[in-house]
Amino acid sequence: MSQPLDWTSVSDDPNNREAKAAVQLKNPHLAAVYDVGTRETGAPFMVMEYLDGYDLGAAIKQYGAIALETAIFYVLQALEALADGRLSEGQARP
Repeated sequence: MSQPLDWTSVSDDPNNREAKAAVQLKNPHLAAVYDVGTRETGAPFMVMEYLDGYDLGAAIKQYGAIALETAIFYVLQALEALADGRLSEGQARP
């Protein structure tokens, strides 16, 4: 498997601002970034680690409310990722 990028390898191009921020985030609860660049069309791209799992919102719709202990477990994971990476609200996506 490829190694995640080091943030210093991402150019300072304004189109790469989000990619550079994402590359700097190192946490087991966040997908690693493996490559960033610009396509021939000028569209930026970011290749991220595939995380096998499910969407929490979809699971709640399908199965109903989750147990309080489970909810606390998920919130603590999100808070750990926020604290480790100084992740801003705009960068937090499902």
